[in-house]
Amino acid sequence: MKVGSEYGFDRDESPGRSLAVVKAVRDVMGDDFQLMVDANSCFSAPRAIELGRRYEQLGVFHFEEPCPYSDLDATAKVARALDLAVAGGEQDWDLQVFKAMLVKQAVDIVQPDVIKCYGFSHAKKIAALAEAFNTPVTLHNAKPHLGTVATLHFAASTPACRYAQEYSIEPYPFRDQLFEPRLEVVSGHIEVPKGPGLGVVLNEDLIKKNRVG
Repeated sequence: MKVGSEYGFDRDESPGRSLAVVKAVRDVMGDDFQLMVDANSCFSAPRAIELGRRYEQLGVFHFEEPCPYSDLDATAKVARALDLAVAGGEQDWDLQVFKAMLVKQAVDIVQPDVIKCYGFSHAKKIAALAEAFNTPVTLHNAKPHLGTVATLHFAASTPACRYAQEYSIEPYPFRDQLFEPRLEVVSGHIEVPKGPGLGVVLNEDLIKKNRVG
């Protein structure tokens, strides 16, 4: 769930929301599942540590991008101070940045995005690097159409991807018309599409209709 508000300014969407929303979800849903929170680079290190300690009491599993993503030193301070896992990497693509992230121990979980980091080959290098540091990978996915298909393939073929995080399975009419077969959640799982390439067939008429330029 989203916490915080503006990049690097220690602000909430409304007063106290960053803690209240997590507490409300835990109170309503109970203790039998994991919570993950995403600050999208909102907090300074002191505020992230303060909130993180409260999140630990609520059983939060991972705290994503607590500090501005370009400030690895601040994020490393948070990771050192907290027992819950700190995650990051969705904004990054440079292999050297991921290396610095791991060397500084700024994150406990690496979150590359297959779409943002030059595709499968480069993402595989990031995953191999993370595995060398014994750091799990969970994939970020901001594109709830073909990005979800690519994420499924990558996760299924990459041992370092140890748990699901963001598959964007909510209703999305454009995606459901864009390709076949449609993605279906069955008993909490999505089957990886089979067939050549990504395993889906694109709706060429829909693509032509929505082409820009």
